[in-house]
Amino acid sequence: MSTEEEIAKFKGYVPLEEYKRRKEELQHDLTLRSVQDNAALPAVSSTAPEDRAASKKKRKAKASKGAVSLSFEDGDGDEEVEAPTTKRVHKAPGVEASFLGMNAAEREDQAKVRERKMMEVLERQRAAKQEEVEVRYTFRNEKAKKLLGNQFYKGAVRCRRGDNVATVLEAIHAKLSADHAETISSQLLLVAANDYLHLIMQPHMTLLDIGALKWREGGLMFDLGANPIHVAERAFFEQNKHLHPMVLWKLHDGFTTYSEDETIRNRGKAQTAGLSASTTALTAATSSRK
Repeated sequence: MSTEEEIAKFKGYVPLEEYKRRKEELQHDLTLRSVQDNAALPAVSSTAPEDRAASKKKRKAKASKGAVSLSFEDGDGDEEVEAPTTKRVHKAPGVEASFLGMNAAEREDQAKVRERKMMEVLERQRAAKQEEVEVRYTFRNEKAKKLLGNQFYKGAVRCRRGDNVATVLEAIHAKLSADHAETISSQLLLVAANDYLHLIMQPHMTLLDIGALKWREGGLMFDLGANPIHVAERAFFEQNKHLHPMVLWKLHDGFTTYSEDETIRNRGKAQTAGLSASTTALTAATSSRK
């Protein structure tokens, strides 16, 4: 039955005021249904208290899965608004991501790791420099050459690994002056040696630096615990550097990387040249005496 027919059935059968009231109610219902159909609004229906409680429980269960919910209650009504959540983004393991820049937290962590490692290295270096070692030496000068037939004095001093060459030579000079009744020049040279190479060390180098020198092929060049260092007066070296073994002594060059293979190949030539020069000098000295 249409709305017009429903209105017409009351006409003439009810008082005018009643007729107008029912007509307005029917028109109001018609308008409400039209608005609901056009706007796709859910129909207004009454909900029992039990249904409202069940609906409230469902909404709370959904909110408890991770989202933070805010509840505003006013009498029987209940509205819950889910607050937005921020998810932390992680790099996928096993995926090449080197082209991505580090975030602030990663940069801070990396800086802390580098600082900790640097402090550990510095602490180990400080401990190593304070370690005491015995330095064995051989000493050559003109008197030893005359008295011992081109031989040398032997001795040992206690030093720290962090002591430089100048400090070590001061200790050796004090020991030599105390052991021998002669004047020892303070102008001394320190030579680190192995089976193939003899290098005059710079005064600023420490025992730790000398022990850390490596061949080009790898491996340490000098073992100060196994091989003694050679010490000589500078004037004695200048006068006899054409003789063996001073002919093998070379000034250490910090910019040169020494090759063990090349040193071994050239060792025979250097020794031959030194022995030849020593023989020539001895022959000349013998002839001058005659």
